Amino acid sequence: MAIQISGTTVIDNSRNFTNLGTGSFSGTVTASTPTASGHAAIKSYVDGLIGGGGAGAWVHWNAQGTLTINDDYNVNSITDNAGGDYTINFSNSFVDADYACSGMCGNTLNNSSGTNTQLCLKQGSTQTSSSVRITAGFDNGFGSDYPDNGWIVIR
Repeated sequence: MAIQISGTTVIDNSRNFTNLGTGSFSGTVTASTPTASGHAAIKSYVDGLIGGGGAGAWVHWNAQGTLTINDDYNVNSITDNAGGDYTINFSNSFVDADYACSGMCGNTLNNSSGTNTQLCLKQGSTQTSSSVRITAGFDNGFGSDYPDNGWIVIR
């Protein structure tokens, strides 16, 4: 959506502003009708600033049996790569991969091989602007699917 004052575009579709100087003006202020793509771009931009409670993305899922997303913000899907190995795919990509993330998983299994569960970046993987690969397991590295998992991304 562009905004014009007296025929001069002062705000363009890229959110660039034109300085018209100081003082007063007379004339007509017009705003073009938002297009579907323009509206989506504005919504995406605003959601990135304030949506998700300040998070760029978050997701809560159950990985036992068929993986089920319970609730999310800006997460399109989760790929179940293997036991305790997931790729979280974002609905709207970030501008780059320079974001912070953290997660948790709940251990309701009775397994003597470890008691502390963790959810962390998958060793050898690289987070991208459109996805992040993570792994869940015991403190000894054993990968498992848990019923209570959560991941948050802040940019």
